[in-house]
Amino acid sequence: MQKTILLLFASLFTWTAIGSVSAQSVTVPNAGEVYTIKHVASGLYLARSLGVSNPVIKLASVDIDQQFQFQPVPGSEGTYTVMCVGYDEFLARLDAGNAWTMSWTADPNNPDSWPSSTAENKLLNAQWQIVDKGDHVVLKNLASGSYMGTDYLTDNSATYANKAETATNSQWFIAIATGEVDKTALQNKYDEAKHLFDNTSEGTGSDQYPADTRAALQTALVTARDVLQDDGAYVGDVNDALTGLIAALDAYRASVYPFQPSESATYYIQHSSNFYFGYSRTIADATYAADQQFKLTAVGNSYYTIQPVANAGEYLTRGDNGYSLEWGADGTAATAHFIVKSTGTGFYTIKCAALTGGKTEPAWFMGTDVNTTGGGVYIDKNGTDGKHYWKLVDAATMGVVKTALSDAVAKADEFLQYAVRGEDADQYPAAAYDELSAGRTAAQTVIDNDNATQADVSAATLVLNNALSACIAAVNAFAPDPAKDYSIIHYGGLYFNALDFTGYETETAKPNGINIAAKSDADNQRIKFVTVPDEAGIYNITVASVPAKYLTRCTDPHATEPDKFDDYKLIWGDDAASPYAKFEMKRVGVENYYSIRCITAGPQRTNSYAGSDAETEGSGVSIDKTATSTNHYWRIEALATNNIHLINASNVFVYSGNGKLTVSNLAGTNTIAIFNATGQLVASAISAQTEVEKQLAAGMYIVIVTGETPYRGVTTVK
Repeated sequence: MQKTILLLFASLFTWTAIGSVSAQSVTVPNAGEVYTIKHVASGLYLARSLGVSNPVIKLASVDIDQQFQFQPVPGSEGTYTVMCVGYDEFLARLDAGNAWTMSWTADPNNPDSWPSSTAENKLLNAQWQIVDKGDHVVLKNLASGSYMGTDYLTDNSATYANKAETATNSQWFIAIATGEVDKTALQNKYDEAKHLFDNTSEGTGSDQYPADTRAALQTALVTARDVLQDDGAYVGDVNDALTGLIAALDAYRASVYPFQPSESATYYIQHSSNFYFGYSRTIADATYAADQQFKLTAVGNSYYTIQPVANAGEYLTRGDNGYSLEWGADGTAATAHFIVKSTGTGFYTIKCAALTGGKTEPAWFMGTDVNTTGGGVYIDKNGTDGKHYWKLVDAATMGVVKTALSDAVAKADEFLQYAVRGEDADQYPAAAYDELSAGRTAAQTVIDNDNATQADVSAATLVLNNALSACIAAVNAFAPDPAKDYSIIHYGGLYFNALDFTGYETETAKPNGINIAAKSDADNQRIKFVTVPDEAGIYNITVASVPAKYLTRCTDPHATEPDKFDDYKLIWGDDAASPYAKFEMKRVGVENYYSIRCITAGPQRTNSYAGSDAETEGSGVSIDKTATSTNHYWRIEALATNNIHLINASNVFVYSGNGKLTVSNLAGTNTIAIFNATGQLVASAISAQTEVEKQLAAGMYIVIVTGETPYRGVTTVK
């Protein structure tokens, strides 16, 4: 019997797709004509499925639930309302507080008939623009500005209105409904299944398939071939063959025997984008260094732990939130166990043994959201997208690669060119500096040794990188002059810029504290560092345009998620003694650049460095960064002009006598702030009086008035 099946299967052959789309999709439908809307990637049809609120893609039915009429929107060329003929209902974006939910409406011109909507211009939710892409179209929703598409390619998959114009799953084909049997979806699935069958083998070893699921797939392929060749096949025949083939293919893929890595080998985990997974839990260019090398150790039932060579005491682990990957200390936990299975395409999926954070199947798999260097790697993917595919490459097959070690030496040389060994501010302690110098010398020895092994190279790279990181971390903190004003300049050249809070009725309505902007020489870019008593190297940060206020890490609960916190924000607070208003500045190992760190972690976020997400004008500055990117680097430069920067645009009078400082000739409401010579605030008030007095000890003081009569100057109390 088995011989007969094999002979039958040998007669299968490959041909061009029967019933496949060759003509251009309709881009200007005729009023009154009936059309089908086919999803290109899956071959399935847009449908109004009874009892399902979302529009879905379904197997071809040639029924009126998959037939549509396009009604032009007056005055808007290329824009239509789209009615399902079978239900007299119109395709619509529901706008239930998001950009993606779709539904149906009985009357696109009467938003009150809709199930729900919060959009100001509700009518646009039911209006669709047909955009010609040559052999297909995309359907743009006028309310969301995004495109209709799917997340999956299977029968009954929901459609959404938030997809990208260029996404494969956003492509559609509009054709006149003819009632003809369409075999495209069956042909596509047949080609996919046959390719997998032809390129895999039966057996019980790594990446092989059991005899029973292989025989079942073979039978389903024969059935599908017969239907494809049958010119008299009905829609039901095609759908039955397609459903059977999908089931057999899914079962075949799931049955593959897992990859069985060698426990003595060291592996690179290569993403489908050709970037490499690393200790940072991102993908990046190959360095072949220890932080991109991993050991896999069996824990039973074909599951393995994944340990970084850079830190063998840690295990790749699924986070409690369900989506993040972390480095944990418990290799016995199910969240640290992974199974590696072939996709049949030369790649593997990496699946975690446990679900956390409320995640449910199929959110088991390791993958990325983008195919770009630096892209984060997560463990809540479905395992069906190329961004969820990996290769495990035995490091021994790569030969001895010294690229990463050479790069580490170059970084150390660049650092040592500017680093100064010593105990003063911005200098590097002798022990850390000398350890780095020794690591650099040892690294060069390995580079020059033609007999060095990859283990030697990896070890030297790890030692040198660790020594460089330790030396950077050990630098003595920056010591600004409290009597001077400074500019803080982002790596991209824009300036640390206090935002204008005027015009906001409430504190909660104010924007975040700072952004980056072009140089203005205005008070909102004049920074002063105020010494924190009894805390060496720690400072408050004030800005001339926000007197008596201190840069502070926000600790407020999130407005709509009480269990979350807004501790990524920077605000202007009143309490200089707050642990969230204290900052430390240290060199980052790049010439003339510093990190700015809040010395206290937030209630939710432990990363505490100031930085932006971009280098563009107006980009916000947050306090949840890692100080590992140039977007987190700053220059700190004393202003060349006199630090007092005198302002008296309103003829305010400031004078002293008998230990008393007087500010007079004020008009309107003003904030008066008085600082001593070291930059510490000694008095502040908000007043509508024309004159304000303050008893002070003898000394020099800086007076700043903001409001309707601005003033900035210096005076001496005797």
